[in-house]
Amino acid sequence: MEEFLDPGRPLLAAAYYGFALLASYLCIHVSYYAFLHPLSKYPGPFLASLTNGYNGYYAFKRQLHSKTVQNHLKYGPVVRQGPNKLVFSSVAALRDIYKNDNTTKPHAYIALGPRLAIETVFAARDRQFHRGRRQLIGKALSERSMRIFEPKMLEQVDIFLKRVLETTQNQVTSPKTVNMTESARLLGFDLAALLAFGYDLHLQTQPDNSFILPMLEAGFYWASVFIHWPLTRRFSLGLALLTVFRRLRSQYLSLVQHIISSRIKQDKDAHHDLYSIVADHLDKSGSDGIRQSELWAEATTFLPTAGDTTKTALAMLHILP
Repeated sequence: MEEFLDPGRPLLAAAYYGFALLASYLCIHVSYYAFLHPLSKYPGPFLASLTNGYNGYYAFKRQLHSKTVQNHLKYGPVVRQGPNKLVFSSVAALRDIYKNDNTTKPHAYIALGPRLAIETVFAARDRQFHRGRRQLIGKALSERSMRIFEPKMLEQVDIFLKRVLETTQNQVTSPKTVNMTESARLLGFDLAALLAFGYDLHLQTQPDNSFILPMLEAGFYWASVFIHWPLTRRFSLGLALLTVFRRLRSQYLSLVQHIISSRIKQDKDAHHDLYSIVADHLDKSGSDGIRQSELWAEATTFLPTAGDTTKTALAMLHILP
């Protein structure tokens, strides 16, 4: 002990005190979250009770969904799967959580969007703001609005069906099978761009904008990691090395900027789209240009989320009897 505290060895002494402080912190952290925390009475993996890194690790491995199912089978319908997180598996919990005005999205939802400084309808944590913005954007998705949009939708659906038919006819072997995932995603994003800004991406017919799919797939992946382990977003762990992703992301954001700029130059009612509904309500040019505007914030979340959920809905229609 005297050797460590020898004033003639300041680095050794600093290392000793640093280790002592770290050990003390870890001891207090483990003791509190494992035994004294309000959620400590709920069952779950011990490591998950100490750090969000548990969820982040399995999200990084793309296995969080299956690990969550395993935890429910092991621990029951309520699992503590994070220091401040409970995961439920019951219809009653689904109703109580999502039909409760007191439910607030966690701060980690800021991961939805390219480092946005402005809240969006998908990531807003303020209930009043979310309700007002949802009512505004929801006008584009109302039954009346969708009936007006239906002719454009049917055009894209016809292209989708034609692609599926051509794929099956080109197969020599039997039985003829088609991987619907990519085709459904292309349809979804084409519809989302048309509904949002009256812009045809031509993803189903032309390869020019095909970079969107791998970019968004990577974006959804990292957003999942960031949501479940917010510390990784704060320090952008791993992203600094992903030069390919950064290049595709830059292309995608440039395309979104082109889509918005092109639509702004047109008359507000040139198309029946989301822009025609929100143009008079959302800021279209922030203090530092269009990329800091409310319209930009909503567009960069609406396009990918609307497009990808279409694919998911089609998949469920196939699975459900």
